[in-house]
Amino acid sequence: MFCNKCGSSISNTVNYCGQCGENLRVTKGEVNQSIAGDNGFSAGQYNVFTGNNINLGVRDEKPTAFIDRKSVKPVKLMGKHIKTAWLMVVGFVGFFANVATIFTSIGTPNNYNLILWLLCSFSAFLFILGFLLKRFRFIPLIFQRNAESDRSGHVYITKLSGNCALCDGELKLRNLGPKNNKKMFLCCTRNPEHRCHFDPTILSDPIN
Repeated sequence: MFCNKCGSSISNTVNYCGQCGENLRVTKGEVNQSIAGDNGFSAGQYNVFTGNNINLGVRDEKPTAFIDRKSVKPVKLMGKHIKTAWLMVVGFVGFFANVATIFTSIGTPNNYNLILWLLCSFSAFLFILGFLLKRFRFIPLIFQRNAESDRSGHVYITKLSGNCALCDGELKLRNLGPKNNKKMFLCCTRNPEHRCHFDPTILSDPIN
């Protein structure tokens, strides 16, 4: 066997090269190394995002940025915490109820058609939001806010923030890319080049 670093001939029984000191456990397959990107970003309880350099069993000396929820607000109605199933049921029933009302009023004067169409659109939004949250548990909204659900289906409005590892800028969530293929990134407010793919599945359940 030969050292990958200096090329010296070495015995299979040693773990370090006698010439350069290289750790031979990676060469022999005892330590796995997976490389998936070039910037280290972490989230909530120091979880490492996909898209970074991930060295299993090998200490990573690269700077690491951490991001977590800065705001967590449970969505409640009359004091009860709303669930994704509630959004889907209310949205489904409301949509078809409003559509039925609109069609039954065709041909007769009705000053409430605009309101009915708005209610119909809102009901459709509730159903789609509930469905997406049930499936993905993380949906970006507007004004740096996100809709999230925990494993029990409870719905929250959250805000993510963190500090850039490469400068003193703040990390913000951005949707970047082609119109039909946008992806979520963590972007530095000082230097947009300091960014990393954001993987929301790494986040732990929201805690109020």
